[in-house]
Amino acid sequence: MLSERAVEISQTYSPKRAQPRKITVDRIPAIEMTVDGESEIGIEAAVCDRIHVLIERALGSTDVIDQRIAYTAADLTVTNSE
Repeated sequence: MLSERAVEISQTYSPKRAQPRKITVDRIPAIEMTVDGESEIGIEAAVCDRIHVLIERALGSTDVIDQRIAYTAADLTVTNSE
């Protein structure tokens, strides 16, 4: 059986000389596959890449110790900053 569902990922970062910070990304689109009673959850590579961008942004934008952000799809609009 194959179904879609939302999942969340939590990561704890321990920067040098600073308190550890926890970032949770929720509403991540995932695919759950169940075969013979065993479930596997998969996330597409593009979604993983986007999660890394969101986490980097969150780490750079604030020093909150425990932060929760919602997954958002990448903005495919190209902007020229030159």
